[in-house]
Amino acid sequence: MSAVYLNFHYSMKKFILPLILIFNFSACSDYVSNKGEKIKLNQTITDLYIFGAKEGTARWVLQSKKAEILENNSKADLLEPVIYFKENGKNISRIRAKKGLMDIDKKTVTLLGKVYVNSFTEDLSLKTQKLNYSFDKDKFHTNSRVTVTRDKVVVVGEGFEAKSDLSEIAIYNQRTQIPQK
Repeated sequence: MSAVYLNFHYSMKKFILPLILIFNFSACSDYVSNKGEKIKLNQTITDLYIFGAKEGTARWVLQSKKAEILENNSKADLLEPVIYFKENGKNISRIRAKKGLMDIDKKTVTLLGKVYVNSFTEDLSLKTQKLNYSFDKDKFHTNSRVTVTRDKVVVVGEGFEAKSDLSEIAIYNQRTQIPQK
């Protein structure tokens, strides 16, 4: 395993200031996308680790067991991604999923399959099957079914928007389940 330190100087300049990738490369190969299109991979990365910083402090960290960078280098398929959101050097929330698709140009990630979000500051958790995150806006959103749990109160809805720490949330078409005493 080798470490490579990169600083992007094109459209990513403001998106990821310092970027650290820890990885092993595999040879270029053919890949079939989710839409069934056959495309070439530039590289496969294992143990992906990147972070975004503002004013010298990490704001988020994205880790993935494996990332397949697509030919145009603007998208990456992620296996078991985990994103930690930070404030003052501490983790304030975490999101994990079975897989994801990161769009570097749009500065977004779509997380798919058993998506879990935990807010450590708000003591709140969320479960869904699909969740989008915008790094520019620092917001989650989905049109999928969500289950939000806080202090044994469960809110189920269709559609959701929130800040990355879950301090501000909106759940659409919701119903609340309060446990019986």
